[in-house]
Amino acid sequence: MKTILKFGLILILACLAVCGMNVSITLGNGFWHQFSGNSTAWLILYATAVVLIKKTLEIKDKRLKITALLLAVLFALFQVCGMAIALHQTIDILGAYWVITVLKLVGLTIFYTSILVVLFSKLVNWQMPKQNVEYPFFTQNKRSICLVTILIFICWIPYLLKYFPGITSYDSIMQIRQILGQLPLTQHHPLIHIGLIKICLDLGNFVFHSRQAGVAIYTIFQMLTMAFIFSFTLYYMARKKVGIGYRLLSLLYFAVYPTFPMLSLMMQKDTFFGGLMLFVTIILIELLTNTENFFASQIRVTASAIILLITILFRNNALYSFLMTAPFFIIFLKGNRIKVASLLRWSNRNCTDI
Repeated sequence: MKTILKFGLILILACLAVCGMNVSITLGNGFWHQFSGNSTAWLILYATAVVLIKKTLEIKDKRLKITALLLAVLFALFQVCGMAIALHQTIDILGAYWVITVLKLVGLTIFYTSILVVLFSKLVNWQMPKQNVEYPFFTQNKRSICLVTILIFICWIPYLLKYFPGITSYDSIMQIRQILGQLPLTQHHPLIHIGLIKICLDLGNFVFHSRQAGVAIYTIFQMLTMAFIFSFTLYYMARKKVGIGYRLLSLLYFAVYPTFPMLSLMMQKDTFFGGLMLFVTIILIELLTNTENFFASQIRVTASAIILLITILFRNNALYSFLMTAPFFIIFLKGNRIKVASLLRWSNRNCTDI
C-alpha cells in the first residue's frame, strides 16, 4: 500500500513539475489557455521528471535536499520574475495572475530540486580517476601559468587579425563618446571600465598618434587578461589534483571554442566581469574547502578582497549576488564568521565609497 501511495505521489509531483514548466502568463487569456503544446516532448519530459523525483525520494541526505530546495526556490523565482519582465516589463502581472504564478513557482521548484539533488548526490560520491602522466609545462607552478597564457593567446591571434583592432559594441561607443566629452558621465557604465578605455586610447594617441591604436592596445590587454584568467583556472585545477585529461580538455575548450576569443576582442564590461566572476568562484571554493589556510595568508585575503571589490565595480549584479550569498557563507563557515563578514563588508564598503 505504501509503495502505491509513494508512486502516486511521484506521479502528482511530476505532473506539477511539467505544468509549471509548460504554463505561461499571458494577458487576456483564461486559465486553461495559459497552457500550450501537445508535443510528445512533454511526455518525455514527464517521464524524466518521474525518474528524477523517484531518485530524489530515495536519497536520504536531508542536508543535501534542503540545500537543493533553497537553490531551486531561488532559480524558480528568478525565472518567473525574469519571464514577467521580459514579456510585460513588470512583475505586477504576477499578482494579477497569482494562481498561475504559484503553479509555475511550485512546478519549477519541484523540477529544479529533483535535478539538483540527483546532481549533488552524484558529485558527492564522484571521484576523479587517477592520472599518472604529468607535463612540466602544465602543472601547478608559475611557469605553467605564463606558458599556458601565451599558448591560449597564440590560439586567439587569428581572430585578432581578422577583427583588428577589435570589436566595439553599442555600449563601448557610448563610453568613448563620454571619454571625448560628447556625452556626460553617468553611472550607467562603470567608471572603472571607462577609465581603462581612456588610458588605452590616450596611450595609443600618445605613442602612435592614433586612437585606433588605443583600441588595439585595449583589445590586446583584454585578450592577455582573459588568457591569464583561464590559465590560472587550469593552474588551480592542477592544485586540486584534477586529472591531466580534464585539464587538457579544458585548455582545448578555452583556446579553441570561438566564444572566448570573440568575447575577448569585444570592448565591453561583460568580458572583464565574466573573467572576474571566474576568479570569484575560485575564491569561494577556497573559502569553503580550505578555510583555515585561506585566512592564514594575509596576501591571499587582501588579493581576494581587491578582486571582490573590482568585480562589484564592474557590475552591480555582483553586489546583489554577494549580498544574497553572504548569509549562507557566514552560517556554514563556523569559527570564521567574523573574518568572512569582514572580508565581504570591506569590499562592499569600499565599493560604496568609490
